[in-house]
Amino acid sequence: DIRNSLAVEEMVDNIFRDAPLTDLINNAAGNFISRTEELSPRGFDAVANIVMHG
Repeated sequence: DIRNSLAVEEMVDNIFRDAPLTDLINNAAGNFISRTEELSPRGFDAVANIVMHG
């Protein structure tokens, strides 16, 4: 879960434990199947948080 910063740090530590990182493909996004103006404030915050913070 990329929203969990401790889990991300643990993942990175595990990656570098055995070998150096040689390639990285990074992408995170989230959305609900609805028009943006129809999202609840909580839904909008969830999407924005994933897109902006991972």
